[in-house]
Amino acid sequence: MSVCLRYNPDNVFYRFKLVEFPISYVGLATTQFLDVDINISKSAYLKTMCEGRLLKFKEAYDISASHRAFDVEQVDDRTIKIKFLPKNECITRAKRKRQIGNRFVFDLRLIQVDETRCCNNELHAEVGRFYISGQYEYCQITHSPKIIDFGDVVINTKVVKYVRIRNESNLIAARMHYEKLNSFDVSPSKFTLQPNSSIRLTISIRPTNLKVPPNLLFKIRNPRYEFDDLSDTSDEDETCITYILKSKINVSYTRISKQIVVESLHKLCDQLPKYTYMNEELEIHNERKSTAMKHLKDPKYIRAKKPTIEKFTTGRDICYSDPALRVKKPIDGNFCKIVEQKASTYDLFDIQFFPFLVDFGRVSITTYGEQELTISNKTKFKISLRLCPDERIVYTANKLSSILLKLEPMTKSKVTVCCPGFVVGTHEGTFEYLVDNTYKLKHMYSLVVSNPTLMVMEKNLKFGMVTTESFVTSVPVRIYNNFNNTANFEWTEIHPDIPFEIIPMSGSVPGQSCKICDVIYVCKPTKTKTHELDLISKSISTKVIPIELSIVTRKLSIKFLQPAVVFKDIPLNLETIERVKLENSSREIALFYVVEPLIPGLKIEPMCGTIRPKMIMTFDIIVKIPCVLEFSFDIYVKINNKEVVVLPISGAVAEPKVMIQPRNIYMPRIPCHMITYVPVTFQNLSTLKTEVEVLDTGDDNIFDVYIAQGNDKQRVFEFTVEGGQSKTVFIKVCDIFRREYEMYIPFKINGLLGPPDEKEALSTELQYYIGDFEQSYENNPKVKVKSVNKDICYCRIVGVITVPWLMFSVDKFEFDYKPHTSNTIEFTISNISKYYLYVTILCLKLAPNFSLDLRTEDHQSIINEANIKFELDRGQEAAFSVQFHPKGHGKFVATATLFLDKHLTIPYSNLTFFGKRVSPAMTPSAYRVVFPACNVGTTITRTITIDYEAESNLDLFSCACKEIPQLSIKFVDYEVKGENCDIHTIVTVQLTIFSQTPCKGNVLLNFIHGLESFCDVEVEYCITHCPLTLHANLFVSPEDNPYPYYPSDTNTELYEYLEKCSAFLEKWMFQQGFRRDLYPVIPDTFHAISSAVSSQAGAKSGKGINVSYLNFVRRIAGPLMKHVRKVSAQGVDETFKCVKEIHDTYREIIKLLQSRGANLWALHPKYLLSHEQFIIYADNVTPKCNADIVLTRELLIDPDLYNRLNKQSWIDFILQSYKVFIMDSCFFECVCVNTEPRHIVNILVEWYNEQISVQYPILLGKNKQTKLITNITTDLSDGVALASVISYYCPFLRHHFSIFTEVHDENEEGDIINNACLIIEAMNQLRLYFPLSSKDFLEPNFLQMLFLSIHLYVVLPMFKPKDTIILNPPLLRSSTRHVSICPTSQESLIFSYMILNNNRNAFVVEKVASADNGKKMFLSVKYIANFVDDEECLLLVHGYNKTRIFDTYIMFILHGQISTLYPERKCKVTGPLYRPNKVDIMVASPFQTSAIFNIYITDIEPTVPVHFEEINKPRFYVRRLNLIDKEIYLYGMPKEAGQQDLQEHKLYLQLICLSTQVGNSWIWFKSEFGQFFIRVTTQPRWDLPLDTLQSKVHTWPMDPCSCGEACECYRTTAVLIPYRNELMLKALRYALVENASSAMIQIFDQLIETTTGKIILCMLLEEGGTNMSELEHLLRNETTYRITSRALLPRIDRVTLAQHTNGLFSLPVTIPADDKLEKYSITLTSDCGMDIRTYRIFFIESKETVCIKRDASASKTKS
Repeated sequence: MSVCLRYNPDNVFYRFKLVEFPISYVGLATTQFLDVDINISKSAYLKTMCEGRLLKFKEAYDISASHRAFDVEQVDDRTIKIKFLPKNECITRAKRKRQIGNRFVFDLRLIQVDETRCCNNELHAEVGRFYISGQYEYCQITHSPKIIDFGDVVINTKVVKYVRIRNESNLIAARMHYEKLNSFDVSPSKFTLQPNSSIRLTISIRPTNLKVPPNLLFKIRNPRYEFDDLSDTSDEDETCITYILKSKINVSYTRISKQIVVESLHKLCDQLPKYTYMNEELEIHNERKSTAMKHLKDPKYIRAKKPTIEKFTTGRDICYSDPALRVKKPIDGNFCKIVEQKASTYDLFDIQFFPFLVDFGRVSITTYGEQELTISNKTKFKISLRLCPDERIVYTANKLSSILLKLEPMTKSKVTVCCPGFVVGTHEGTFEYLVDNTYKLKHMYSLVVSNPTLMVMEKNLKFGMVTTESFVTSVPVRIYNNFNNTANFEWTEIHPDIPFEIIPMSGSVPGQSCKICDVIYVCKPTKTKTHELDLISKSISTKVIPIELSIVTRKLSIKFLQPAVVFKDIPLNLETIERVKLENSSREIALFYVVEPLIPGLKIEPMCGTIRPKMIMTFDIIVKIPCVLEFSFDIYVKINNKEVVVLPISGAVAEPKVMIQPRNIYMPRIPCHMITYVPVTFQNLSTLKTEVEVLDTGDDNIFDVYIAQGNDKQRVFEFTVEGGQSKTVFIKVCDIFRREYEMYIPFKINGLLGPPDEKEALSTELQYYIGDFEQSYENNPKVKVKSVNKDICYCRIVGVITVPWLMFSVDKFEFDYKPHTSNTIEFTISNISKYYLYVTILCLKLAPNFSLDLRTEDHQSIINEANIKFELDRGQEAAFSVQFHPKGHGKFVATATLFLDKHLTIPYSNLTFFGKRVSPAMTPSAYRVVFPACNVGTTITRTITIDYEAESNLDLFSCACKEIPQLSIKFVDYEVKGENCDIHTIVTVQLTIFSQTPCKGNVLLNFIHGLESFCDVEVEYCITHCPLTLHANLFVSPEDNPYPYYPSDTNTELYEYLEKCSAFLEKWMFQQGFRRDLYPVIPDTFHAISSAVSSQAGAKSGKGINVSYLNFVRRIAGPLMKHVRKVSAQGVDETFKCVKEIHDTYREIIKLLQSRGANLWALHPKYLLSHEQFIIYADNVTPKCNADIVLTRELLIDPDLYNRLNKQSWIDFILQSYKVFIMDSCFFECVCVNTEPRHIVNILVEWYNEQISVQYPILLGKNKQTKLITNITTDLSDGVALASVISYYCPFLRHHFSIFTEVHDENEEGDIINNACLIIEAMNQLRLYFPLSSKDFLEPNFLQMLFLSIHLYVVLPMFKPKDTIILNPPLLRSSTRHVSICPTSQESLIFSYMILNNNRNAFVVEKVASADNGKKMFLSVKYIANFVDDEECLLLVHGYNKTRIFDTYIMFILHGQISTLYPERKCKVTGPLYRPNKVDIMVASPFQTSAIFNIYITDIEPTVPVHFEEINKPRFYVRRLNLIDKEIYLYGMPKEAGQQDLQEHKLYLQLICLSTQVGNSWIWFKSEFGQFFIRVTTQPRWDLPLDTLQSKVHTWPMDPCSCGEACECYRTTAVLIPYRNELMLKALRYALVENASSAMIQIFDQLIETTTGKIILCMLLEEGGTNMSELEHLLRNETTYRITSRALLPRIDRVTLAQHTNGLFSLPVTIPADDKLEKYSITLTSDCGMDIRTYRIFFIESKETVCIKRDASASKTKS
């Protein structure tokens, strides 16, 4: 059933009827009439559901057995006649399809077509449901005797015989009527035979002639037939079953017999039967004879038939076999005329309108709303469709009241529908249309009529430092027109004090479209931060829309990112830190300090300092308070001694809640030198962590505290117990002398509490430790001290250290594994005590790294794999050997537990073995060797050393790497250093790079020593000989260009052009070169920051922006900056030193540019200095030529001239840098390969035109003429070219350009701004940051558009998807694929990546370390399948290129889809049978984020792909498990989640078990963070009694009868068991109420009482999606049960109960004589096992009780 909001399932049951035919014999017909209440000729039609499809009855009649038993015929417009005629064919088909029973049931669905439809689904147009039911039975009539033998009867003589006719049918009575024959008389001739009854008939014969018929005919009809109604000629009277009674009679008459002389049998004139056949043999012979004659005649008739010769034709093209489609003979008698077929009501749903709901949207008052309507004729007939007149609807642009359309089969037609808006409000209605002038249908429409106004979604625009990343100066405002006509707008006049500019100030917005206005922030000082402008919407009415423009100022944009800091619970005397962020989103540095005073124990770091622009500073609020209290106050942070930022802070300090088990330890006697560990458990009952410190007792041998770490125990001096957890530590008890001890274990909680002092009685109380600290918080209004009266936790130990018992020859067992040696330690254990010791050593934990052997043989020892047992007498010793044989490398610890008594009382850990097997380490002097770039044929050598931590020779060292001819590795020398255990081998390795061809690479060298130790060294190199060259054209002719000086303002055109170029270059360098760290002003900024390139820059760090022009060159030149050597002047004056270093740095950059083909012949480094620096440089450096001397003298005299030269030099410097490092690499080959120039502008124009020809119809429509461009300045202003190239290479942005518009002359400015804003937004989405504003499109600059075109030309082709990466993990799992990114040539790249359109954060991309030579990057693409839907996003890999100018972009399509489904959790719930029960399960979110989950439950096991059929409409549906809440809030899972950290929640469910089988349900949890499901297994409990039954006995306890105790008669009684299980039906109804409506419940109550109703209920429940295997036993009429009882002895094993009747079954039971139980029960188990009844039996005394004999109880009863 499709999702439809307007669909009402109750419409089906408003006309719900059950037409039930009375039971009928097979072959007999019954007719009933059904009134459907609707005209089924024009307004509706009937269909039936067959095999899951909605079919016509005739179609279902051919394939369904249930339908073939009926015949439906339309009587009139509202009435149909239904004839029920069960046939053997129908019954046989039904049995083949395993349809058990003697009923045929099918449905007729009334589909209405002339009313308003909710959708085009036929099922949703159903307005009536009629179920037709018929029950049948085979006619089983028998008679005896089989043949009525009248014998010899003389004519006119009466002979009487008696025949008994029996009706062996079980359900239906038979009405029989004797068809009167001559000579026979039957009495009675009309009679009714009840089921399983008989009647005696008297048959008399009086023959009047010799030919008397041998058979008597009886007609059998249904019991409804009335014999007296002879006028009825219905089908009921015409159909009957003929029953024949065969008779045997020999009629004779008295005559003189003729004497015949018998000569031969063949000559007899009168053959007697006795000479041929007798009795039944004669009948058989005659039947065979008649059959033979029939077969003989048939071939004769076939051969005698004349062939039919067709001489005329009817002229019909198609013969219709369907009676509904048969056409009557034309009235005019022209039988050759072709009669055109018409569509019937069944075809009306194939005439579809799109859209289904004509939504005119918002219509301006007194105007017409228009909507295009598509009419599809999917029938096979030609139709005429007339759109009828309507008071609100007109058609086509001519506003016609009616229109006639003729549609061919399988065609479409479009028509414009108009609706005027006269009354303000929301209107919904329908308009009518007529199909073939016969069928009138309706179609819905809706519109909203109001005064037309424009709408702006964003009414509060923010400018300035809105985010920490950028300074917002332009915000596009989208103006929406949701009405049908064009609306004009105008902005109010902007006051000069308002720092904003809006483009355009006025314009128009077409209907149902959008236009963009650009609001530009003009940075200038204002008195207020918030301004308001009005947008005036002009149409029929005028509306003013206020727009608030707020400026986020730089100085005032300092705030805490958190509104408050709340310490929920602070552990006592533990340092708790909360971090809060202070954000400075302005562009100025601010000073701050924290205002005192604070409370004791609370401090803030830092207390004062400086916060830089666009920076977030983290403050640490540290709290450590040694008493229990609550505090709440405000922290004041003063900014620049003016503004104050307030941060509320509050919290509470809680005492530790820790328990130590055991609290008191009483140790047995421990011998000296024996080591044993006592476990002590710390249990933290609170949610706060607790720190435990182990104090130093001054005794080195006893009471050390250890924790278990594998097989070893590590000593700890402090440890932490997290909240809600426990921790076990071990106290080491060992000493070297005899002593007694009784003390507190020195545990100190949180550095404050404990250990108690034995001399102080109050030292076990908490107040003893915190009382002194509370005094410092008295009379403080910010603090509220809490009084606590509790004891602290402690551990007390008591014991004795006795004299030594054993002496070990080895104190510590440590192994250092050496190959090819035994690695064995031999030791002895001596008994030095006065006791006879029974020693047991547990060796099970020693394997597989250690083995312990007992070498002494004279002891009584028992040795096996698990332990070693032996006896050690006084003064004796035992020899042992322990061997270390590790299976791998590492450190190993194992303990052989030692016991000194038979009962294994005290374990000792003296036999602890330590072993290690570690390879020597290799350490290179440099892990990364970077070779500078060099010319071809140049050899570069680097020497590194490798430190090997062992003694070795040079032959054991080797190197493994990829074969690269340019790199050679040579082991030069080695040296052994060190003594004893600290020996090192130093190996000298020489790396050499040499090549005759250009190459670049990254190599990973693997240095190996033998097969054990190794180390890696990464080597990078670059070898080249051919720089890129390019010749650039000048922008102006040489005659008009004052180069090398900057033009003066007298040359207006060139001056203005260069001023725009200078402004653009400043913006471009701000974004591209300086990464928004510095906004340069050419050339003033470069002079101000020039000191950053000198060696004195380190002394000035922290005082300003430490960037320079080198930052810009590094950005665009990349690895070429390694050719710019670091300059350091020595032995000169400090003032000149700085200038000289700046000059030499510029010189190095110029050399680099010149080497790359830059045309800088007129540029000298000294002309890039400021005028003051130029003077210093000229004073210290003498020019080398006279021309230089003269020019230097002029520039020193005329500062303005120098400034013009200086500015032009800087512009040339910047442009030539762009030319060399960017433009040359994009359009030119190497100068050594190709020296011919290429026209860059022409290349760009052709590139634009190629994309325009493809994308122009998509952007502006197919009917528009394509306009190509001829230049890259004015032709780019309309945005068509730029939008075309972006859409071509990034098709995922095509929807973004849906409001792209064509530039019209009347609204040129507004259209250009609209398109410009779309282009800028698209570039921002692609991370193509470029200094571009909407105003730049109004007056395009050549330099700016050239930069933009080159930028797009290079970058956009990289956005074509390279490949599609498909990942298929299971749900809630992840799948990872590795992507290898490598350059196509010998280049070194630094890669980064980003994910686009990753809305659900389903994809995670990480870098993977590679063992390659460094040129490749391996990305791990991980798809986390948190959703069942397919996910797709884009992976953009950005490669920072060291040898090329532009970065590299690679686009991948990431496609993720789940492969398998696994439940997150498997739960099990139980509930009583037939009783609703509220159960709960524990649910935990598998996601780290807390969220609200929507819950969806299903009984179908989920499969891939997952479809959620969430049907919120009422339906006939029964489910065992139902939801109580539709959503649940689940907390997120911690990042380091343990099982104890999961926060589980209870989900309450309604459980209704309707059968005994175990069921499974799957519950889905869906949120915006992911989806998961769990499996819930439902287990019914059938052992609970359904009811209590009482049985009467004479006495209780029973007294024996006179027969004695062995007699069972006195112990046998009857228990009355009801047929009906009331709880079962109530549970079914209760389960149905969960999903059904009240109308459906009424239908259920109506149907549940009848057998046919139960069948219909099965059909309804199955249609609703119910699992019928759980409900079949509930709707069964009879069920056979097996009777069992543990305490009673039932006398009947099985019984069949009519479970839907009110009868009672008397079950005889016998009470055992020796049974003394007071609780008795009887269990009835159905044969199918789905139904189990358990009744509790109580026996009560009654004098009226009659004992049941054993013989009577042994008989079995069936009810």
